Amino acid sequence: MFFFKQRFLPLFITQFFNAFSDSAFKNAIAILITYRIAKEAQEAGLLVTLSAGLFILPYFLLSAMAGQLADKYDRAKLARFYKGAEIILMALAVIAFYYHNTWFLMVILFAMGAQSTFFGPIKYSLLPQQLKSGELMTGNAYVEGGTFISILIGTIVGGLVILRDNGILLISLILMLSAVIGYAASRFITYAPGGSPELKINRNIFQESFNMVRYVGANRSLLRYLLLISWFWLVGSIFLSQISIFSKEFLYSDETVVTMCLTIFSIGIAAGSVFCSKISGGKPSLRFVPAGALGMALCTGMLIILSRGIAAPEISYNAARFIGSIAHLQILLFLFGIAFFGGVYTVPLYTLMQTEANKTYIARVISANNILNSFFMVASVIIVMGIYAVGFNVLYVFSILAAVNFAVALYLHCRRRKLQAERG
Repeated sequence: MFFFKQRFLPLFITQFFNAFSDSAFKNAIAILITYRIAKEAQEAGLLVTLSAGLFILPYFLLSAMAGQLADKYDRAKLARFYKGAEIILMALAVIAFYYHNTWFLMVILFAMGAQSTFFGPIKYSLLPQQLKSGELMTGNAYVEGGTFISILIGTIVGGLVILRDNGILLISLILMLSAVIGYAASRFITYAPGGSPELKINRNIFQESFNMVRYVGANRSLLRYLLLISWFWLVGSIFLSQISIFSKEFLYSDETVVTMCLTIFSIGIAAGSVFCSKISGGKPSLRFVPAGALGMALCTGMLIILSRGIAAPEISYNAARFIGSIAHLQILLFLFGIAFFGGVYTVPLYTLMQTEANKTYIARVISANNILNSFFMVASVIIVMGIYAVGFNVLYVFSILAAVNFAVALYLHCRRRKLQAERG
C-alpha cells in the first residue's frame, strides 16, 4: 500500500496540516465576525464574504510565479521553504488575535492565501511524479479526502475554540503547533526535481498568467477539465463561506450548529472522493462527473425547500437541540449529499488534468487551474456581495448554484460520449 511509503505519506501530512491551518484560521475569523464583531446580518455577510475573497485573491495574482518555480526547482525543497514561511505567518496571526485587530487578521489571511498559492502546484505535481499511473486516482482521492477531513477538524477547532474565554490563546497555540508539524513533515518529502530545470523565470506575473491560460486553452480537453474543476471550487467556497450566515438566519442556530454543518460538509466531500475512487477501479473517467453535478443540484434544491419551513424558536438551536428534529436531520442529510456528490464530481477531473498535462509543464498547468479557480471564486465573491447589497439573502445564492449545477450535469450527460472520444 503506497499510502504509508515515503513517496506519499510526508506529502499527505504536510498538505493535511496546511489545509488545517487555513481552515482553522478562516473559520475562527468568520465566527468572530458573525457572533462578536458584526452588528447585523448584512454586515456579517459582507465581512465574511470579504474575508473569503481576500484568501482567494493571491491565487489569481501569484499562481503564475508559483507554477514556474515548481516546474524549475526541487519541489521538496520548495515545500519546506513554504512551510517555514507559514510558521512566521502564524506568529503574526497570534499578535493580530491578541490585539483584536480585525484588519490585521485580514492581511494575514491574504498572506496565508499566498502561502497556499505557492504550495498548491507542488502537491498536485508531486502526485503523478511519485505515484504509479494505477495509483494516481486513489492518491488524488486520499489527498482530496484528507484535505477536507483536515478542513473538518480545522473548522471544528476554529469554530468552537475562538469564542471561549481563553479562545485567543488556545487558537494561537493550535495554529503555531499545526505550522510546526507541517514543516517537520515536509522535511521527509523525497527529492523531486522540477520538470523544466532550464526554465527562465518570467517575472511579469500578468504576462505569464496569460501565457499559461493560453497554453491550456490550446488543449480543449485540458481546458474543459480546468473549467469544471473551477466550478467545483466556486460551489465549495460559497458553501463553506456562507454556512455560518445560513445557519444563523435560516436555521436559527448558534455557532455549534455552524460547526456541525461544516463538519458534515467536509465529511461528505471526503466520503464522495474515496467512493468515486473505489467504484472507478482507479481509472479516471468522465462518466461519474455528470452524476456528481446532478446530485449537487438536487441536494441543494432540497436544502433550500426544507430550510424555508424551519420555524424560529424562542431560543437559538444549539447542536444538541438541532439534531432532535427530523426536519433538521434531513437538512444535514442534504448538506452531506451536496458535498458527497462534489467529491464524486471532482476526483476524476483532477486525475484527468494530471494525465492530460505535459510532465514538463504540469506545475504551470496546475497554476493555470488555480488562476481559473481564483477567477471563478473572486467573481463569486463579488456576485454574493452584490446579492447582499441589494437586500437578497443566502438562499438566492444557493438557488443560483443549484440551477447552474443542473445545467452542467445536462451538458456533460448530452456530450459525454463525444468528450470521451476526444480523449481517444
